Amino acid sequence: MEEGSPETFHALTDLLAKRGLTTGKETIKLSRSKCLSPCQAAPVAVSYPDGSYFCRLDVETVPSFVEDVLVCGGTLPGRTFRPGD
Repeated sequence: MEEGSPETFHALTDLLAKRGLTTGKETIKLSRSKCLSPCQAAPVAVSYPDGSYFCRLDVETVPSFVEDVLVCGGTLPGRTFRPGD
């Protein structure tokens, strides 16, 4: 909820709706959390079911996050990690 998270969340919500990814067969569900850790890398997102974390997301990285990660199943180089790796 800190470190630019509200702006990033709203940009992500808006882009998913614009791309038609909030309804139908390709639905992507968003939920907010107070903290996912690590705080120094905020804003942080985690995708399920694979459990990959994406750090330092901001309004400028949202389009790449949606296309490269959520649509294509890739990563964001330098911003993707899995706990324990």
